[in-house]
Amino acid sequence: MRRATILVRNLYCVSCANRIKNELMQLDKISSIYICLRESSISFNFSKANDISTIENHLTFLGYPPKEDRIVTKDNLFCFCINSKEFNLTA
Repeated sequence: MRRATILVRNLYCVSCANRIKNELMQLDKISSIYICLRESSISFNFSKANDISTIENHLTFLGYPPKEDRIVTKDNLFCFCINSKEFNLTA
């Protein structure tokens, strides 16, 4: 197994970290997940190179895209651990 670290956007609180960890733990492709709020990073062990792209896609789907792939505007700066349908924070 090899180790990777991905810097992500929208990782602001412990609830965000818990949501990410719970979702990623359900995937068979990775193990030993560590999330650093201070650095907005997620580290994990993986076995195949394409596992990283699978994880990046899953993180994007959850609302935590890799930092290199997206420009964040003021309109979408909110905590993605909150269900945006219940709390309209972008209006």
